[in-house]
Amino acid sequence: MTLARGGLYFSKAQRVQPHRLLKALAQTEGLTIRRAYAARLESHAQQWCVRDRAGHVVAQAPQIVLAGGLGTQSLLEASGLRRMGSRLSSMYAVAGELTYVDQALLAGGPRCIVSGDGYVLPALEGLCVVGGSYLNEPHPAGPTCAGRQENLKRLERLFNDPLSLGPRETGAFKGWVGQRAVVPDRFPVVGPLLHAPGLWVATGFASRGLTWASLAGDLIAAALNSEPLPLENDIMMKISQI
Repeated sequence: MTLARGGLYFSKAQRVQPHRLLKALAQTEGLTIRRAYAARLESHAQQWCVRDRAGHVVAQAPQIVLAGGLGTQSLLEASGLRRMGSRLSSMYAVAGELTYVDQALLAGGPRCIVSGDGYVLPALEGLCVVGGSYLNEPHPAGPTCAGRQENLKRLERLFNDPLSLGPRETGAFKGWVGQRAVVPDRFPVVGPLLHAPGLWVATGFASRGLTWASLAGDLIAAALNSEPLPLENDIMMKISQI
């Protein structure tokens, strides 16, 4: 296969399946998982309490990190802590779609991750994942024809090879739709809420969730322990303007 342009090869690059990753992380020593719906936050005697819809306290601590994606806004709103005009208040949803393509249609599919304007993953259980589109509709009910066509165009550009498929064949492709939490400047929102001491925010990761989440964890842990921050000051100023 001759690609349209050059690039970089990462020999140790791997796919990550989020559900399996989360299951593994949940086994971390000292970590306790509590499954409950957070309806609002309250502060009492330098302790933050998380209450569910019935008003029951489901968690409390002097320091709390809100890492609920788009749900961070609604939780702060319900708690009377959301400030209009901030970077956090400007966060919005951008839907994205993945398309599953039979590896037989791609000569077995690539043996490594191919990424550029979109990406194509090696086959798993006979299917290659192609993504990811950016949809104007923030809350689509499911995969769309427009999103599927956009992904297939990405695949053609990445492989430098047009797909010889008819509308009936492409229309049978299945897919998955999700949402990205995006701030207009495309930087995440990470840091303390200055008007609510003890509350921290880590959200707005857009299309770089797995990358930014790890770094955000390091940043907040370093700040809480008075350690040097692992990012330059100008970037910290940018992302911490909450």
